[in-house]
Amino acid sequence: MNILNLDLDFFLHETVYHTEDSYNTRAEDLPPWDKLEVINFLENVLGLSKSKKIPGFIVESHHEVFNIWKKLYLQNNLNIPFNVIHIDAHADLGLGDSSWTYLLKNLLKFPWNQRISPKFGGNDGVSCGNYLSFAIANRWIKRLFFIVNEQWYDDIPPQLLTTESFYYWSNTTVRRGNHDLEIQLRSITESGINKILYSQKKFHDVALDIFEPKVPLAIRTLESIQNDFMSTEWQYIFLAKSPGYTPSTADYLIDEISEYIQQL
Repeated sequence: MNILNLDLDFFLHETVYHTEDSYNTRAEDLPPWDKLEVINFLENVLGLSKSKKIPGFIVESHHEVFNIWKKLYLQNNLNIPFNVIHIDAHADLGLGDSSWTYLLKNLLKFPWNQRISPKFGGNDGVSCGNYLSFAIANRWIKRLFFIVNEQWYDDIPPQLLTTESFYYWSNTTVRRGNHDLEIQLRSITESGINKILYSQKKFHDVALDIFEPKVPLAIRTLESIQNDFMSTEWQYIFLAKSPGYTPSTADYLIDEISEYIQQL
């Protein structure tokens, strides 16, 4: 099962980080793609067609899809684990907040099928910048493809990577390229967190040997994927408006993209 996960901020020629996702904080200076560029990408890279719409949802902030996935799963309308093709200006895995502390110290204590209702909000709960990590903690995601645009810079949380991927990533000088990493969540204690925060210890030296299943993370550049997904069978498509990360001049693209979505 393949989930197409779009964020409007992908279709911009510049990117903003660490802002409130609100209509009160529009990123008005960021230039959006031209309409024809977006249509070409949707049809000739992703294989979408206006005559064969994909069932899906349009949300304001991207973390809203976590609860939609939850609802679909509980209704037996979403088979787990599924592949996510994440097309976004950001990885949405949690860099820049403290969600990893709650996720790895608290949430992972529960059996995987009892993690379905994590806390939302604050600096450590589910948000638009980390919801994919919480989906991984629920073992919903089988493989994550992250397609990056020309403005992306590294926002992959090192605490989520396997030891091998962590050291590979640490020694990689060109982050914006094609990389095959692995995510593997590991439990950690309060003592371990304090050692990282106050004793400059590395996460992989103090985390517990309690491992979640590995999730391949394939990072691919926009220009490299070409027509890789042209024959992909999409089960659902999601589009986030992300108003705090996009200008009002990009809003017209919502209507353009919605022509490929059979809204549920």
